[in-house]
Amino acid sequence: MKIPSENYQFSNEPSILVVTGIREALIYYAREGEVDRLSEIMAEKPEDPGKPGVFITGGKNMIHHGASLEDKQRKIRDKAIKNFLSELKKDLKEIPDIDKIKSLYLFTPEPFEGSVLEEIPAKLKKKIENTFYGNYTNKHPIDLVKKITTVKNKKKEDLTEEEAREILKLKRQNRAK
Repeated sequence: MKIPSENYQFSNEPSILVVTGIREALIYYAREGEVDRLSEIMAEKPEDPGKPGVFITGGKNMIHHGASLEDKQRKIRDKAIKNFLSELKKDLKEIPDIDKIKSLYLFTPEPFEGSVLEEIPAKLKKKIENTFYGNYTNKHPIDLVKKITTVKNKKKEDLTEEEAREILKLKRQNRAK
């Protein structure tokens, strides 16, 4: 899909956009004014093991307690997330021309960031340019590019101010001589 010209174009900077939620992930490839979806991962919804609570049976002067269903629910949920993350890792490893990628932009809920970072291959992990916190899985890829554009423009403004300070500092030093 074509990136509108007022946005960052990823010219000479092929990039990967990794967008995750807790149960969904999208991987986009952006380069030379285009952004395309490479992969979409949906975690299976964990089965509901039954009503929450404690299982209690009684008999003649005896009461037996069973394990809480919350533990079972947690194990099922954790297994679904683990499967989802391993699928994400597999898809990230299969990115074509991975060595040509210059930057990776991560869009993920903040509490999930650590889990996602563990699954990003080392080659890509060192190329992370920015992390955007929140659930962006329902956002259009152009909206993601707009966020990147905003950050890039802000960095350019900051750099310009920094350069201006440096120039003033050099002028002051030259005057003092």
